[in-house]
Amino acid sequence: DKLIETNKIFAHNNHQNNLQPAVFNLYPNLKEIHTQLQQHTTYPILLTGSGSTFFIETKSKIESNTLALKLKQRFPTFYIKQTYSK
Repeated sequence: DKLIETNKIFAHNNHQNNLQPAVFNLYPNLKEIHTQLQQHTTYPILLTGSGSTFFIETKSKIESNTLALKLKQRFPTFYIKQTYSK
């Protein structure tokens, strides 16, 4: 299953994954999924570690809910999970 999380934004939004370019080179389908997801939000689509999960940090719970609903409609076969930081 594919997993996408929409998260409330953390204190720092300068996140990056140095493995992402290598993962996209090895797994072009992940790059394609990333590209498709990016068309549905202005927030960065981030990849965890070596590529098991994409996640999106939003500024509020409302934005997270709105984005999650939109992504669930557009990508019905993806597992979309919302988590919140305090």
